[in-house]
Amino acid sequence: MRQSRSAFGADKHGPVLCLAAVLLALLVLPAHAENDQASVESVKAGFVYNFVKLTVWPPTEGSTGSLRLCTLGRGVLNGQLGRLQGRIVGGRDIQILERSVAKDWASCHIVFVSKEDGERVAEMLKQTAGVPVLTIGDVPDFAQQGGMIELIERENKVRFSISLAAAQRSGIRLSSQLLKLAVRVWQ
Repeated sequence: MRQSRSAFGADKHGPVLCLAAVLLALLVLPAHAENDQASVESVKAGFVYNFVKLTVWPPTEGSTGSLRLCTLGRGVLNGQLGRLQGRIVGGRDIQILERSVAKDWASCHIVFVSKEDGERVAEMLKQTAGVPVLTIGDVPDFAQQGGMIELIERENKVRFSISLAAAQRSGIRLSSQLLKLAVRVWQ
């Protein structure tokens, strides 16, 4: 009598090969999830770059030289913001700085707050209130809390909302193009 064979070969090797296939899938799936997350983070970094391009700061003594994009230290879009280092916007290069100390945030042109640093939003907003610092975050309800631009992941897409009032209080002008593209503009 002929022995039947499974899709993985002889019956005696079937369970071993099946287990190997499951282990391989478990090793491969997290890699895809990490790649998907890296892709989302890369898109968010691209949004940040475009936000900077579509922002006008009031003229000040520090309106020449580098644009300082500061992060609070954790998460920070898995290093994707680092790719903006040295890019030129309006004749000024972007300099990425980690600023974990609150008193340093007002010296930045842009502050990005990641989800991982969400508990520091109120402190950051207090330190940058009335100062021409573009505040961007992917923290839930960031714009409602007083941040200027909130990155939102919705239906596998990155969107953003804007607190126009927060930008106006700081003297920053956001392009009308940016306002048209926002899913929501808080007045």
